[in-house]
Amino acid sequence: MSQDTPNTTKQKPVKSTFPLSDRSFDGIAELDKKAPNWWLILFYAAIIFYMGWWIVRQNETSTQPLAETTAKLEQLGQLDQLDNETLIAWSENPNIISEGEALYKVNCRVCHGAELNGGIGRSLIDEKWTYGGEPMDLFNLALNG
Repeated sequence: MSQDTPNTTKQKPVKSTFPLSDRSFDGIAELDKKAPNWWLILFYAAIIFYMGWWIVRQNETSTQPLAETTAKLEQLGQLDQLDNETLIAWSENPNIISEGEALYKVNCRVCHGAELNGGIGRSLIDEKWTYGGEPMDLFNLALNG
């Protein structure tokens, strides 16, 4: 063909074996077709699995050690009498330190890391303390969130 003659060949529209929906974007029509059954089964199974997993995780006793420690303090009548000096004195008691380590491993290690360097949660060994760096501030943050 020479450059003088126009291209007169027309393209035939492609016919789909599936019906097209009324929606189109940039000239691209969407097929009006159901999702495959295997995909729907997998999708609904994942939703049911998640709901079951959520129920199991909500009923776990991951906060039980913290609640037990708080209950012990309340029984001793010491919770309302805590101050920075008392917490500093407790920080030198090996029994309290071991209980604190156990509580950290159960409740905090997942987010703050085994080495306290953060991950999902903030680092606990850097110089930045958003919610206060005093012992009572840290105690209240750990107790109440």
